[in-house]
Amino acid sequence: MKPPEPRLFAILFLDEDVDTGLVAPLRARGYAAYCVRDLGLLHNSDSEQLAFAAQRGWTLVTHNVKHFQLLHTHWIAEGKTHAGIIVSKRMEIRRVLAALLNVLDRFSAEEMQNQLLYLQNYE
Repeated sequence: MKPPEPRLFAILFLDEDVDTGLVAPLRARGYAAYCVRDLGLLHNSDSEQLAFAAQRGWTLVTHNVKHFQLLHTHWIAEGKTHAGIIVSKRMEIRRVLAALLNVLDRFSAEEMQNQLLYLQNYE
């Protein structure tokens, strides 16, 4: 598999527990965003979701903090790479959107590599 093309902004991949209503406003602002449901990946395991995102160089966004903290730790320990994981407690969609926009404005796609970010830190 060839590495993803270099780009300035991270491409967001929202897992199944993230509100799909975030995709349209992110795209309206010029960012690339995809959700599990629209790609036909509902019910895949967390590991499969992270692998799917990593293969494409996409940053995964989830409310499943505990599982993805563990997955991140395991991947790094095993020498695997991913394009970033953004975890968040559940909150109003407008707050999630504002914080995601802050992250996208602050970090390049390259800077997101192998990072585990807590969205509440960017509200």
